[in-house]
Amino acid sequence: MNRISAADNLIINAQPDRWQMLVNTEFVDNIQGDGLLLEAAPGEPLRYTTVFARTHRLPRSGELSTQYIQRVVLGFSHDDDAWHLGLLFQQALADARGSRWCELARWPDPDEDVFKEMAVDVGQQLAHMIGCPFNVIPMRKQHDAQPQEPEPLPELPLPVQGWTFDKQPNGWLMFVRDDAWRNEQVRRVAWYSFWVIVYFILSVSTLVSDIALPRPEFLPYLGLGTALFLLGLVGFTLHRLRSTPRRIVVDPQTRQIWGSVQEGDKPRWRMGRENIDSVYVSQVVAEEKGKPVVQYGELNLRLTDGGYYYLIKQDEAEPLEIAPDQSKWNGHSEITPLHNENIQTKLQATGAYIAEALNVPAWYDHRLR
Repeated sequence: MNRISAADNLIINAQPDRWQMLVNTEFVDNIQGDGLLLEAAPGEPLRYTTVFARTHRLPRSGELSTQYIQRVVLGFSHDDDAWHLGLLFQQALADARGSRWCELARWPDPDEDVFKEMAVDVGQQLAHMIGCPFNVIPMRKQHDAQPQEPEPLPELPLPVQGWTFDKQPNGWLMFVRDDAWRNEQVRRVAWYSFWVIVYFILSVSTLVSDIALPRPEFLPYLGLGTALFLLGLVGFTLHRLRSTPRRIVVDPQTRQIWGSVQEGDKPRWRMGRENIDSVYVSQVVAEEKGKPVVQYGELNLRLTDGGYYYLIKQDEAEPLEIAPDQSKWNGHSEITPLHNENIQTKLQATGAYIAEALNVPAWYDHRLR
């Protein structure tokens, strides 16, 4: 795809390394130069002209960091029988300009499907160029002046059984493990160490004393063996305390995710967008007292090699407001796309946030018990 015409004498020039929107100067007299209005390139801010900034209520600097762009959206409006392509901004910029929606181009299409494929290609190329998700809003019967905004995700922070999921000032999304887990490991070390000392003192004092050994005579040696076993548990728990990540970080800018023990530590593991196929939220749903309840859940990354990488789990019961529609299931489980509109649990919300940050699909694997 090279040059695509749109309404209002606009031309979209989509190249592998650049996405440009121009006005056709052949039909517009008051535009000087080559008519370039807006330009996007990988790893660069969105650049636009002063005229474009004024008509679309954008910063007058002529540049907009892609971190302010939540997604690229394409939708059909029955009011003017046209496809509309635009940007959906993050809340901070939306508050400043008075709207999250910023239209870029439109294609009148009374037949509703003549320009759809072309508009989708244009939108996908723009989303790829600026590194953000692309959504096609399902066609609706009601008359909308512009495409409806996707349902917003639940506000952060979100507590998920032993973790807190929140957005950091630098834009990172982060799981932080609660102090309760660390305190539990410390208590285990102290408890195991106490019994190591007890068993060791009792066993050694029995062996070196002048009184006869107890019967059976192997009891002191069994005590020493128990002390060694508990000492191994102490070592294992200390290793787990020092090596188990207590922070899982997602960077929307670099499309990377990693785990580290503490803030500033070297990551214990790291993955890039190229290694991740999608995000999977798996939950087991059962009925308790006549109401649907999530009994167990997991958040995993599906990798491009077909494997899975486990992130966190949830085994505390969480009620559902709406029971899954079992009439569409084949058996006792089903995997469906995870959209903002069908999110009911905190684990689903965190999965949607991560998928959006990494620009990968999110799937919901729900099972019956």
